Amino acid sequence: MKLCDDCGHPLTIHDVESLKTGRCQFCQGVASTRTTEVDVIQFMRPSGRQNPTSTILPFDLQDEYDRMRLAGCRFEAEVLSTGEVSVTIFDTHEEIDIAIAVLPNGPGVQPAMARMLAYNFAPTEQEKGVTHDGNGSH
Repeated sequence: MKLCDDCGHPLTIHDVESLKTGRCQFCQGVASTRTTEVDVIQFMRPSGRQNPTSTILPFDLQDEYDRMRLAGCRFEAEVLSTGEVSVTIFDTHEEIDIAIAVLPNGPGVQPAMARMLAYNFAPTEQEKGVTHDGNGSH
């Protein structure tokens, strides 16, 4: 499997242009892009057996990923019988999906996971130290 020259993201046959350039659509070939490895539970067909695996996401989402894990949540993924991929953020305490994306299997999966993570686990204004006047608190 060929990896992006810049961020290490796996390049697939679904992204022919990326295979030609050696740079993926995930990072748009930005050499400064750093990544972080995140755990994913992959459900295997036909039995639903859980297979621990991992994927990479942008490094700037590391805090959100840590916040997700501390909240008792995890990424889960499954290739559906249609060939599409279902990716969820699963709350292990409540035993419910708190976010879901169903999309074609390919290079769009990791960016969808990144969006889900950023949307659901972004720091609050209080955590950022932002006051109501828009300035950081001291």
